[in-house]
Amino acid sequence: TLTPDRDMVLGAVPGHDPVLVGLGAAHGFKFAPTIGRILADLATGVTPTVNLTPYAPDRPALTAPAGRVSWLV
Repeated sequence: TLTPDRDMVLGAVPGHDPVLVGLGAAHGFKFAPTIGRILADLATGVTPTVNLTPYAPDRPALTAPAGRVSWLV
């Protein structure tokens, strides 16, 4: 699954804080250990050492109205 901005999604689902999401955006296989560590930290209340703002589930690229559709070929 690719997001419109081609970035990962890491963090709590807005409005459902106990639910965490970790989407690799087609890069998950390379970053599985890091994604797992970040999600484990979030689940246990530890502040991750990585800035997760660019990967937030409520970032504009995911919440803005649908724009131009493009396909990777």
